[in-house]
Amino acid sequence: MRTRTCFSALCTILLFLALLGTAHATQDIHIPTEELELRLLPMTRSELRTETLAWRDLLKANLTAIAEVRSQPKPTPSDSDPEAESAGEEAESPLVALRKDKKALVDRTQLVAAAWKRKGANEEELSEIQQYINVVADIRTEVSDSKSVWLIIQDWATSSEGGLRWVKQFLSFAFILLISYFLSRAAKKGMAKALLLARNRSTLLHSFITKSVSRVILFVGFLLALNTLGANLGPVLAVLGAAGFAIAFALQNTLGNFASGLMILFYRPFDVGHVVKVGGVEGRVEGLSLVSTTIRTFDNKVLIVPNNNVWGDTITNVTGSKERRVDMVFGISYCDDVGKALDTMRSIVDRHPLILEDPEPLIRIDALADSSVNFVCRPWVKTDDYWTVFADVTRSVKEEFAAANLTIPFPQRDVHFHDITPGSDLAPGE
Repeated sequence: MRTRTCFSALCTILLFLALLGTAHATQDIHIPTEELELRLLPMTRSELRTETLAWRDLLKANLTAIAEVRSQPKPTPSDSDPEAESAGEEAESPLVALRKDKKALVDRTQLVAAAWKRKGANEEELSEIQQYINVVADIRTEVSDSKSVWLIIQDWATSSEGGLRWVKQFLSFAFILLISYFLSRAAKKGMAKALLLARNRSTLLHSFITKSVSRVILFVGFLLALNTLGANLGPVLAVLGAAGFAIAFALQNTLGNFASGLMILFYRPFDVGHVVKVGGVEGRVEGLSLVSTTIRTFDNKVLIVPNNNVWGDTITNVTGSKERRVDMVFGISYCDDVGKALDTMRSIVDRHPLILEDPEPLIRIDALADSSVNFVCRPWVKTDDYWTVFADVTRSVKEEFAAANLTIPFPQRDVHFHDITPGSDLAPGE
């Protein structure tokens, strides 16, 4: 009985080996997938159909051979029967080989079927073949056959189509990501050095360009790394495009902020460190993204202002120029000497080391107000010295006006009291 079963299994295996010659692309079921793809390229639709059916028949023959071998009764090895133990090991060897061939056949049959589909396969026929492939690919090895399972795992781990292939792909993936990271850093530094040579140096624009270059390189590197894992980038890019189209409708306000951010970057109405009045707030610019501007107020509050509010409103750049004029107004009493007041203010301005000689300071009478004769004092200073000069000149004017007996008036009112007695002309009610 055992002899008949072994003979039947041997015939099935021989039939499987004979079918190896039916595939048109190759007679080697372990042909590298890259080579198989190249051989499939020139084939017509009818040739690909024949090729797909041939690989399917190879897979079917392989599964039949596996079933025949597994249906054989296993010899019971014992210490007193070393020949039986040796026979058991030999019986496992064909099964392991057939299971290895099955994995290779499933992969290549799917590859040929995909090539046939791209060139216009019959959907009904292709669907039937694909369903067959999916079902047989899911057939698992019996876990009770522990030695056979271990041999299969070992073979898969050392196979160029199995574990070695995955290790190679993972190492390629990690290597490309690592190279992309270092390239992005090098490109960022190189771009930063190149932008330093530009005449109009904008910290915001330079930061945007360098970060954009770095991120683009990282993104391209990630796509190339995915390609090494066998991922099809066409559907990925299509999904990204469709998602971007949908997001554009959902985030219209954000895209408006994005456009405003680009306008701010390229027209440069302000830069990092400038004191500005924008969007109803005033403070020092700390940063700019494509959707918002970060401003720190003078009382150390951090404000995030949408770029639409910045670009769509009047932008006052307080520190955008290197020089500023300090506008101050001082008044004296109508009884005081105008000439002495003018000389005192000129002396204060001329002595101050931070006040510029060019442009020349302006000091003159401005108005005859209700309670005082007002003078304007307008010296020019470096922008960083504005508040220092403002405080120093104001203090000096107060002190030197007092020393020169010049009065700084304040609003006064004369109140007159009338003594109203009964019987007088001003008595009320009469």
